[in-house]
Amino acid sequence: MSTVGEPATVTNVPNNETPFFITERSMSLPPDAGTVRTVQRTGETSICYPVAGPPTGLARVFIATRDLWTMQEPTRGTGSRSGPSLHGGRTLPRRRRRRIRPVEARHRHASDRLDAHRCPSLHPAIDEPPARRLLDGFQDDFPAPYGFGHHGLAFRKRIPGFGERIFRKMSSNPQSAGGGAALGGQPPLPDRAASSDRRDPRGDDPVATASTAWTAIQLRELSIPNRVWLSPMCQYSADEFGAPTDWHIAHYGARAAGGVGMVVVECTGVAPDMRTTARDLGLYTEKQVTGHQRLAAAIRSIGSIPAVQLGVAGRKSSHGVPWDNAGTRNPVPPDEGGWQPLAPSPIAFAGLAVPTEMSTKDATRVLEDIERAARNAHRAGYEAIELHGANGYLLHEFLSPLANHRTDEWGGTLERRMRFPLQMIEALRASWPEDKPVLVRLPAEDLIEDGLTTDDMVAVATRMAAAGVDMIDLVSGALTPAARRLTEPLHNARYGPRFRAAGVPVAASGLVSEAHHLDEAVPELVDAVLVGRAMLRDPYWALRALDAEPRQTWPKQYHRAF
Repeated sequence: MSTVGEPATVTNVPNNETPFFITERSMSLPPDAGTVRTVQRTGETSICYPVAGPPTGLARVFIATRDLWTMQEPTRGTGSRSGPSLHGGRTLPRRRRRRIRPVEARHRHASDRLDAHRCPSLHPAIDEPPARRLLDGFQDDFPAPYGFGHHGLAFRKRIPGFGERIFRKMSSNPQSAGGGAALGGQPPLPDRAASSDRRDPRGDDPVATASTAWTAIQLRELSIPNRVWLSPMCQYSADEFGAPTDWHIAHYGARAAGGVGMVVVECTGVAPDMRTTARDLGLYTEKQVTGHQRLAAAIRSIGSIPAVQLGVAGRKSSHGVPWDNAGTRNPVPPDEGGWQPLAPSPIAFAGLAVPTEMSTKDATRVLEDIERAARNAHRAGYEAIELHGANGYLLHEFLSPLANHRTDEWGGTLERRMRFPLQMIEALRASWPEDKPVLVRLPAEDLIEDGLTTDDMVAVATRMAAAGVDMIDLVSGALTPAARRLTEPLHNARYGPRFRAAGVPVAASGLVSEAHHLDEAVPELVDAVLVGRAMLRDPYWALRALDAEPRQTWPKQYHRAF
């Protein structure tokens, strides 16, 4: 077994290319902190191998481009400048090293700077297989809205020291091992070109074909060009008026260019006290409508269908943004810019404020807020609308016996608990054009004892379809922190057949991160798939998953990249 700092013998290296390696120094891996894992980059192949041994002094930092590796000095604090070099074992003087560093090497987050993005995770806490950015860490260096998803980290867990990953040039002798296992017993490099003719558009790993997922789907008069959509993921980046900013134009514009059939803009509050945070988008003022008009027009002009998700937060409201404080478990009181939440019953979510039980007057106002937001969404130019009725927000709270302890017409049996949610749907449908579709995000079940069951939710979905809902967007759990969290890919899509049997078209999200997941989901389980965290990490995930000629599918402005 080779250790860092020692020459490594590597076999089966195409074109006799010199391999490069990544070291991981992570304080979160005791007692063997400093565990090293390597990524071998050879031509169009990137393979990960585990290697034992602690990291030593650093000689160079390398940044990967598609066809070559460019050199950059280590940043302060990443290690020593001693070690193997590219110049016959000599260490260049500091001034000379600066002169040879290419300008391109400074652009640390350009999408083509790292072609090791299909390697398995370098740490079990990062449970998304494509680790695209290994330079300087994940959450620390990605923009704050991408460190945190709608209800969880895009990268799952903050790892101390994760940013201390560097590329190292190591000496090798590809001719010396003569077909043995590479790197001290690890399997030899597979011949990926022989295993499949279908390749990622950039020429990296083969990807699965997902033909049905790329066919059009019709919802009322709206034709959506494919069934791979951007899931609404909160960015918490609205301006002080609750309107979209340049961040939203750049974020959603990139995903629209990235090949998704529909861009579902993040959860957007129908009223100030129905937002989750003060940085949520809203659709209740003229200034907000103007901002959304700009955003919807940008999405449409770039080539996708603009849609928006309406949020009615209920008790999961008036908390901090994730990266500024304790986040979603940290209440923000009214005297600090927050507000008093409303809910079916005065039962708090985790450490948030105890909500006020909704009165009939409150309920009437909420229905009016939904009607106004729907009209404003149409004025803004959105082609589809989704009501967020899951993840423990107001509609979900009314449905679940764990959050709804009312004894009036809106509490008790499932039939009575669904009355106000159905009124919410009726208000939305009545204020939204007849030719445009309405979607509702619903929990497939509560995943906790005495909570909503799948049978309950199929009954709810059937009633909502009769009230004018055109598609159910399935998620699960999240009503309380005690609810189980499903972690296998497509866990929400697997509920799809139950809901389809009731005659309801179904979409689903949930850890969709590989191209083959699309084939597994559509059409067997669901009618469409929403992708969230994977598209936070890579705005062009859909195009990479699509098995097609790049010049026929990628934006023409990018054709010269191929």
